[in-house]
Amino acid sequence: MVLLGGHGAGKTLVALALTRHGWRVLAGDVTLLDCSGPGDPLALGGTSAFLIRRASVRRWFPEFGLESSGPPKVDVSDRPDLAVLSPSGDVRIAAALVVDVDGGPFESNAAVEQVDRHTAANVWLRASGHLLERVLDAGHGDGVALREVEDVTAYRRRISLVRGLAERLPLYTAFGTPERIAACAAGLVADHQLTRGVGDRR
Repeated sequence: MVLLGGHGAGKTLVALALTRHGWRVLAGDVTLLDCSGPGDPLALGGTSAFLIRRASVRRWFPEFGLESSGPPKVDVSDRPDLAVLSPSGDVRIAAALVVDVDGGPFESNAAVEQVDRHTAANVWLRASGHLLERVLDAGHGDGVALREVEDVTAYRRRISLVRGLAERLPLYTAFGTPERIAACAAGLVADHQLTRGVGDRR
């Protein structure tokens, strides 16, 4: 499952909720997908840091034991249960989920909807250009934006891949608590495995 969402939407909180149910994190803030071949897209890897926001995690997961003082963001990839696990083989992606954590820690609501292909293509286009909006640090404050490096040919290639993702990978939106969204994500993956005839994950 690929988790998508804007800054502070709750992607990390949902990932933490999923780890409590035996899931593993395959990539941090950036995930590299291979959608060039037939079948489900594959996760090839991504960034290894797993950054959490101290205040949000203290609110939603007090049992995590984070102290109130310290930097606002903490890399927890050194913890064995949260270490980012680089894919050692083909890891097929069943679906993607745009998350929006809302409500209080004890609410039980959650709503999931599948989006149409046109909307999905737009979501993937924004997500695929995430790093392009970064400015490279040249050491003197005059770094160029990565957007300047993408020429027309590269952009058209990215559009083609985005359209392929929108066609082949179901995209859903979900809002609610991290735990409820995580439960929905697990259910979506289980349903996908059943429809594709994939065995259980034991």
